[in-house]
Amino acid sequence: MVFIVIGVMLLLYSVVNYKKAFLLYMLFEIIWFPNTKIIVLSGIPSIPLYLMTSFGFFVIYLFKKQKYEKYNSKLSICPFFYPLLFVTLSRFITCFFSVAGFFDEFPRALGYLFYNFLEVMIMWNIVETEDDFKFLIKGFVLIFFIAEIYGLVGYITQSNIVFEYKSSLTPEGLAEYYYGKDSERGYRLCSIFEHPIGAGMTFGLLSIFIIYLYFYKGKKYPYKCLAFITCTLGILCVILTKMRAGILFTIFASGIVIKMSNKKTYKIIILLLSILVITFPLYKNYLNIVLSIFDSNASSKVGGSNAQMRFEQLSASIELMKLSPIGGLGERFMVLIKNQYIDKILAMESFIFEELCKHGLVGLISTIYLVIISVFKIPYKFKVREIFWISFALWGIYTLTSIPFFRMNLYYIVVFYFIKNSQLYIESKIVKREEDL
Repeated sequence: MVFIVIGVMLLLYSVVNYKKAFLLYMLFEIIWFPNTKIIVLSGIPSIPLYLMTSFGFFVIYLFKKQKYEKYNSKLSICPFFYPLLFVTLSRFITCFFSVAGFFDEFPRALGYLFYNFLEVMIMWNIVETEDDFKFLIKGFVLIFFIAEIYGLVGYITQSNIVFEYKSSLTPEGLAEYYYGKDSERGYRLCSIFEHPIGAGMTFGLLSIFIIYLYFYKGKKYPYKCLAFITCTLGILCVILTKMRAGILFTIFASGIVIKMSNKKTYKIIILLLSILVITFPLYKNYLNIVLSIFDSNASSKVGGSNAQMRFEQLSASIELMKLSPIGGLGERFMVLIKNQYIDKILAMESFIFEELCKHGLVGLISTIYLVIISVFKIPYKFKVREIFWISFALWGIYTLTSIPFFRMNLYYIVVFYFIKNSQLYIESKIVKREEDL
């Protein structure tokens, strides 16, 4: 109920001040539970919170958009427009092939349209100025600092009231994955998030991004001392999630702060090493989890997925895809289909497996197109190496495992920051202003 009330209040506020409400909404998406069910009635698809808010902000934006057209330039079209459009179309194609039927799958396609496509387009148009990014960064620092303190307290007490509350907001509940059944890993830090993988990746992205800003952008951003503490605790939280996905993602994303020609890079390396040394007593008993990324012996000790399991999932995915190769089987196929491949597919620990089964070849091809645009075309077009590292980290990990409840809106904000501070984008805005004059 709390998340629904906040969502409604932000929508009402957007009628008065759309930009400020939308920026607050971007911060709200860090702490919320998007699958909170608003309407649950027998016989009709339930309406989740993310669909209500994304639809509401889109409708209100239609009446407000002229106010933000002044920010447009020759590069006014979001660079993710076409790849996200194609992925969205693949979701609607799936409606015609879903084993659950068209009317069961259609609301999910609508949800993707408004939340994963149109909301990103609005974000591109609204989050534009330096003040916009400053507002969001200040909010992120405060939210993540609180989330990290809460996560560490929960790790010590091995309790998580926020998780239990979020689990109560959906009929199917949330799997208590953070407890961990194997003795080697034990309790996994989850904090305010719904899964330790999503928690680790989100903490990692914010920590590395903040380190980049405060080292390379100097005094431009406030809360410098608090930001330093937030980064330190954030990296510790990544390790204490005890998930290789979050640790690997953070390592890859660290590429944005490594510029060997810049003297500040060496300060950053010293900072990161200092954080690891200072916090070593807190994670020394779980060092095998970190080492398992590079050492097969350590990997066998901590358990978890391995290469053999991935090949079995790939084989099972291909066999299931054959049942509906073009549009896939839909989001709920695992509930409706019972055969020997369902057990082998496990959690579909790769976007490749997800797309093959749920959205078929159309979904897989459109998602690969999104990957290519994200990892290669956008960094090359805007001459921004940082976007490559962030996107490579995201899609590299998503190829190797699933990324449940990772906050994608934070990814887009980080990428948009680098795009809109690129020389190409700045020059295009200058040209646009001169043309208007």
